[in-house]
This record gives sequence, C-alpha cells and structure tokens, in this order.
Amino acid sequence: MKRGHLLAGGLALLAGGALAAGGVLWFSSGGGSEEASTQDLASPTLKASASEAPTTSPSPTASPALVPAIRLPAVVFFRAPELSYPASIGELWVSEVDGSNATRVSPQGAKTTFAGIASIGDRSLLYYVVFGDDGRRALRELDLSRASDREVLTFDGRYESRGFASVSPDGRYVSFVEVDSLWLFNMQTQERTLLLQGNAPACEGGNAGKCVNYATSHWSPNGRLLLVQKGFYEGSHFVLVDPFAEQPQIAEFDQLSGAHIAGWAPDAEAVCIGGQYGGPSSLYVARAPDWSARQFFPEFEQPGQAPGDISVAGCSWPSSSRVAALTWPIYSSPDTSSPPPELVLLNPDTSEAPVIASFAEGQGTIPALVGVPGSSQAVVQFWNANGGEIRGSFLVSLDSGQVNKLLGPSEWLVAIVPQ
Repeated sequence: MKRGHLLAGGLALLAGGALAAGGVLWFSSGGGSEEASTQDLASPTLKASASEAPTTSPSPTASPALVPAIRLPAVVFFRAPELSYPASIGELWVSEVDGSNATRVSPQGAKTTFAGIASIGDRSLLYYVVFGDDGRRALRELDLSRASDREVLTFDGRYESRGFASVSPDGRYVSFVEVDSLWLFNMQTQERTLLLQGNAPACEGGNAGKCVNYATSHWSPNGRLLLVQKGFYEGSHFVLVDPFAEQPQIAEFDQLSGAHIAGWAPDAEAVCIGGQYGGPSSLYVARAPDWSARQFFPEFEQPGQAPGDISVAGCSWPSSSRVAALTWPIYSSPDTSSPPPELVLLNPDTSEAPVIASFAEGQGTIPALVGVPGSSQAVVQFWNANGGEIRGSFLVSLDSGQVNKLLGPSEWLVAIVPQ
C-alpha cells in the first residue's frame, strides 16, 4: 500500500458509508459537496404539507457543549462510538485536521448521531441528533464559525438506537423519520410534509408481509432528490424520492435484500448502491432518467466464492464517470489466508476496475468507505466486530493511491468540513 502526506486541497464534506453484510458498521445520514452546498438553488414549492408546526414537546434535557469557533478545515468524529446498524451513535467531537483543539459537540453522556453539514455564505453548519431518555429526538444546529448552537426540530424515534435525520446540502430542508415514516421539514416555513408512510405496528404484530419502516436518507448533491432506506421485517432496499413532488417515490431498487451502501454521483444523475441480506453483495449503479440498476461484480453474489466470499463494503463517486468501491472478504480471519480489503476504481462504461490501494491492516476487520461526490479523496476505516475496537482511519487519494493516517485510537471519522 502506498503511503504519502495529506494531499493538498483536502476533502469536502464526507458523506455516505457502509454496513457490511454479516456485521454491523457505521452508516452516515446526510451529505453533499462543497460545490452543491454553495449553489443558490430555488426553493421548490411543497405540494402538500401538514398544517401543524413541528412538535414542540420538551427536547432532551442535556445541554449542548460550549464549542469555541473552529478553524477550518476541521474533522467531525465520534469517540468510542457504538458502531451499530443502521447509524452509529456516541459523543460527537470536532477538531482541526491535525487533531488540535478537539472539542466535544454533543451534550456530555448523551447519545448522538450525525445529521449533516451545510455551507451558507461564510457559515459552516453542523447538524446532529440528540437522543432523549423519553424517546424524543432533537435535531440541533451548530455554527462552527460563530460557536452558536440551536435546536431545529424535535421528533419521536423508534427503538433506542433510531433517530434518523438528514439536512439538505443548502441547509433548507431536513428529511427525518418520525417513528416509522419519512417526513420533510422546511427550515424557513417550519412546515412538515409526510413523504412516505410506514407501518411499524405490523412489524411487531406478526404481520410481516405489511411491515414497512424507513431509516437513513441521502440527499443528492443538488438537493433535489433523496435515496431512502426502506426496511421490512427482514432486510431492506432503497427507494428514490422526489420530496417536492405529489407522488414522491419515483424508483424502487428491489434487486437488493439488505441495502445499506449508497453514494451519489456529483451531477446527481446516478447512484451506486449495494447490500444483500445475510450474504455477499455486488455493486449496482442506476442512472437517470429511468433509474434502472445495472449489476457490477456479479461473481460476488454467486455461490462458492473462495476465499472468504468477497463483497462490496462501500462506494463513492470521485467523478460522474467513475465509482470507487471498497471490497472485502466478509468471512475473513485476521491471518493472511484471505485477501485484504481493496479499494478499486470502476469505470461503469467499460467495467474496468483497477485496484487503487490494498489494506493489510484491515484483514479480519469490518471496513467502511466514506466519500463525497466529486472528491478525489476518500476515507477508509476499519473496526473489529469482536469487542468493537476501531483499528484505524486512512485518507486515500483516488488518483494515486497514496494513504495517510487520520485520527487517533477509538475515533471514528464522520465528516471533514472544508475551508
């Protein structure tokens, strides 16, 4: 594996993530690119909104941390998190890229999950969800340049580990899950719009065929579409949603039985997805306008793979014509009998996929890929399912394969905020 220095230019906001089949892994909500977040997008007109304002019952009682103004670029990370499906929770921290001035963002001792970053003018805004003891969730906004923190929205979560919210790249909208259903929140008007109705009681009442609940959502870089995780009694797949249309759902990717891997192309005209329930996964790419999914690495889902059964653990688009995919043997051991995790760069037009980097450090661990649409860099992370030990975070150049170590022990990268 090539090693080098932190590459000039840095990363824009990192988004996306992966949950490896056969194990649990961090899965981010929210996303966007520096370019998309600074565009002056016209606000779409909502077709049907709930008449009531967002719920105003008490938010979690813990007070947010006092965060001084942070010099950018900065990194956002968890310390000693619970790396769990479908979104990790823990204490959220922010520091400068070199690790200096590390400051806790979330209330001390409170469960927190990441919800995105938006750039508005000269302001860099970080969003996170705080879990209350009573099942309430509070979405909060931290202005990193002005060191101010405010509550944006409160809602109800389903189960202790669920609190899904994702802020659009322009900071105008929030997609969030109220118990089991997907909603849209307008930051300016404070209106809430029901997008997709869930049916959680069926999941708990034995009516498995009608069990539907929604989880993570991913905004397109232009803030126009959402890629949403739709869960069932067993497994899940993604649906494509236009949150500003009368009929929001415009495509359903039911080729996947355990979808949890997602990434947007920088032009918002394509997505990469992956994840099968209880087994290895190929990579699938869907493009506008018909959004039909094309399978890559089909051999990954064929019986009798050896050694270790190779699967896709994450994907990211450095350009609209290339997809970076992280592959790994899902049944590997810490010894060298199985192939190490590898980062490959796929050309969807030719199916060529040369290896960019190979990670001996990741053998016997569960990997994650964190990337951003249009960035030539991504972060590969590893953790050990036995005991939850974090094994390391590495910044990778998708052009040269150069690798640089990031963060310290027990720290799990969520995002890098650009300057």
